Amino acid sequence: MAQLFVETQKIQSPDTVQYAYFGRALAISDGYLAASGNNAVHIYKRDAQGVWTFLRTINGTFGYQMDMSNDILAIEGNDEVHIYYRDQGGPEQWGWVKTLSSPDPNNEVNFPAAIDLWQDFLAISDDKAFSNSGRVYLFEKNLQGTDNWGKVNTFAVSGSDDLGTDVSIGGGKLAIGYPLKSGTWSFEGEVRIYDQNTGWGLDKVLSKSGAHGSYDMFGKSISIDDDKILVGANLGGPGGGFFHAED
Repeated sequence: MAQLFVETQKIQSPDTVQYAYFGRALAISDGYLAASGNNAVHIYKRDAQGVWTFLRTINGTFGYQMDMSNDILAIEGNDEVHIYYRDQGGPEQWGWVKTLSSPDPNNEVNFPAAIDLWQDFLAISDDKAFSNSGRVYLFEKNLQGTDNWGKVNTFAVSGSDDLGTDVSIGGGKLAIGYPLKSGTWSFEGEVRIYDQNTGWGLDKVLSKSGAHGSYDMFGKSISIDDDKILVGANLGGPGGGFFHAED
């Protein structure tokens, strides 16, 4: 029988003002939880009994999206991505380390459209860059210097179909959503998989299984975990949507 998830705790914002927008974005990893609010990100820690307690707040004009992996937290804000480490500045202080801007500032439009962390790698997209062609940038923590977060690669395609609406990285694979890609059908979409073992070269292209149709938008949302990937198709069906898993 499948395991059921039940609510074990209700976590509330430490900010009691009206319109705190608590929970606008969430990230969780290794016993830590980040929840964004109005110009703030609140950090919680799970204790030995499984109870989440408030740890500290990081203030800034950011928080619409973020991701956390081990002791690293990446937060979107003001067309940049701000990187924090758990023990930077002291134990569990979650101090600032680096701010990343678009590598293509003259063509930056929607940076960052999506962000995802895995180990020492950070994927950031701008799906509107270069006249809606889209770009995805992969950064590595210690490339070209300790904590430098140097750029490993840029992923691009021809055309103007918003590459990088979503990104997900894990298990040595980078998945990039390309939901507005047209083939036989308009905006049927696809997901492009890149492999670390080949220098982040293109490994395969996934498309929706079963019948295709216009505006399927396969790849609108994606999540990869080792050798499995979950793909969302925003309009893949009669007025609805579905998820697609691929080994």
